[in-house]
Amino acid sequence: MGQTCGSAILGLYNSYKSTGTINLTSGNNLSHALALATAYTQIKANKNNSSYRNAFATGLVMSSAGLITNQNSNEFINLLLTCSGLANVSSSNTAQQNQQAAAASTTSLINLVDSKK
Repeated sequence: MGQTCGSAILGLYNSYKSTGTINLTSGNNLSHALALATAYTQIKANKNNSSYRNAFATGLVMSSAGLITNQNSNEFINLLLTCSGLANVSSSNTAQQNQQAAAASTTSLINLVDSKK
């Protein structure tokens, strides 16, 4: 799950850097947001499982092309755990308010990795 999350944040980061916004009407961005939402659900369910967190962090680092490092992976996971705006994102529930909440949560995650570069 960490690898999927790392790839998703990388895709959203690249989109954000090129357009200056998170547009969830884009199929690619929505797919990445769905992956983040799934990661949020999984890490939340396993937040006290140190083995799971370590494996998740390793996957993040491996798949994010340097955006997430060993040094900021736990900070990223902790921020991901606070991104409740991702909780209602699903392929069948893409209401405008859910898209806005997901975009705000995603922007927070992007700002974290951007500040650590």
